[in-house]
Amino acid sequence: MTVKELHEEIVSIGKSQEKLRELGVKEGKADNPKYSDPNDMVHTGAITVGDAQILYDYVKNNDIKVVLEFGTWFGTSAYVMALAGAHVITCDKNNVFVEYEPLVDKVSYFNMLSTEFLKQNKGKFDFVFADASLKAADPKMIKKAFSGPIRFATHDYTDGKKGVRNINKMRDVCDKTRLNAVGEIAFLEEK
Repeated sequence: MTVKELHEEIVSIGKSQEKLRELGVKEGKADNPKYSDPNDMVHTGAITVGDAQILYDYVKNNDIKVVLEFGTWFGTSAYVMALAGAHVITCDKNNVFVEYEPLVDKVSYFNMLSTEFLKQNKGKFDFVFADASLKAADPKMIKKAFSGPIRFATHDYTDGKKGVRNINKMRDVCDKTRLNAVGEIAFLEEK
């Protein structure tokens, strides 16, 4: 299966879920196409196919085995990293995660905020991907969660979006790192 095919499948399943429409009502966004129109693939809330390919290539080419992800949404990026060979532990406060049978055994989903997960977790990770806004306490706990060198990435890294704020928060606790931005993804790696 290609990254594009996987992306289309996960987004299609995610957009057709009743729990997505229920979330839109709960958040007062019932008229927003992201929540209400299963045929609208432009407004999905998921990463783009191009960014999905960037993540896939990064995980595959860096021999990453265990990933921690914040901001699951449907699970598009989690499944893409699983397709690349990693086991992905992902958490999000919005329970619209898609249980995609061909890869579900390689993805562990937790319905909780990043800080809550980090406080409870004692695991070690090769790579951390944040497609959610990090909380103030998260960067120090994330730094301690790496099994080796720091390899952190964030999504929405343009025009002052959450990715810029995430990188700035991580740089406050990770001083010996270099930044590389590709598409909407910014990578912060230990030198």
